[in-house]
Amino acid sequence: MVKKSHKQHQHLSLLDIYKQFAYEWTLNTDHIRWQSVSRLLFGELSFYETGERFATQIDLTTFDQRIEGLHQHLSQQKDFSLQYSLCVQGDKCCTVHEQGRIIPNPQTKTAVLAGSIKPISDFAELQTPKKQKDPLTGLLTKTAISNKLETMLNQKPKKPTQASFLQVAFMQPPLLGIHHGIEQMHNTIKNIAKCIQNATRSEDILGRISGNSFGLILPNCDPQEMAVVAKKIIHAIDNAAIKTTTNGPPIQVSTTGGIPFPLGAQLPVHALFRGVSKALLNAQTMKSLAVTVPPKEYRESDLDSSKISKRKK
Repeated sequence: MVKKSHKQHQHLSLLDIYKQFAYEWTLNTDHIRWQSVSRLLFGELSFYETGERFATQIDLTTFDQRIEGLHQHLSQQKDFSLQYSLCVQGDKCCTVHEQGRIIPNPQTKTAVLAGSIKPISDFAELQTPKKQKDPLTGLLTKTAISNKLETMLNQKPKKPTQASFLQVAFMQPPLLGIHHGIEQMHNTIKNIAKCIQNATRSEDILGRISGNSFGLILPNCDPQEMAVVAKKIIHAIDNAAIKTTTNGPPIQVSTTGGIPFPLGAQLPVHALFRGVSKALLNAQTMKSLAVTVPPKEYRESDLDSSKISKRKK
């Protein structure tokens, strides 16, 4: 049995005290305001401060379950009660129970979801499903993408070779699902996937890594080339003007974030995922549609931190 440190015990006891973590989610701005103690559960709150960011942290196997549950309850103006798997603390996951209600404001024509999240399982190492293909898009799953990244990180190239990992996230599909149903969201996600595939090279490796984001491995690609690819993807989706059955505007890329890495870096895969998440966060903060390459200090903190300091020699 693995012994927990004093710090872990202290953290778990605080979680036990604060059994539920309250939020208010304004749907028209997509902003989520969390109770300050919520960082005990999440770690870095900035990864959960919009519906878009929160959606990227939901385990893909339970993503549709949450969206469909919210749609059913909100369309009937009823309180909701849901259960799903959520990524927390960077590389951990737990099952959470979410409950709440919608509070309409007829004067401003806005609606707020007022609710709370309660962890109902212990934190565990993040486990990705064993399936290699996403049944909705036919793309690789996060498991398959992780395996390919791990192979590249453990290669022994004859000469220094740079690769890049790009994440493309979208805000509209989850909101479409909540307001108009799961079928509308699925059609939109499939159309977005086709646009990305048409904008990439044959050697690039694309996968669906969360409910509302795709991961793209770019072999032989430096940061400048990665920025070109990101802009090409954005341009392709904007030009496609993906329509919805609603009266809303065409779907556009929300944000892209990327991180370069050398082949044979001998680093754990979760370091790359964490690094690209920070890049995505930077892009969202700047409200930019262009790729954000993490500055040197981000790459060092994510790829060379004490948490992952045990490199293979």
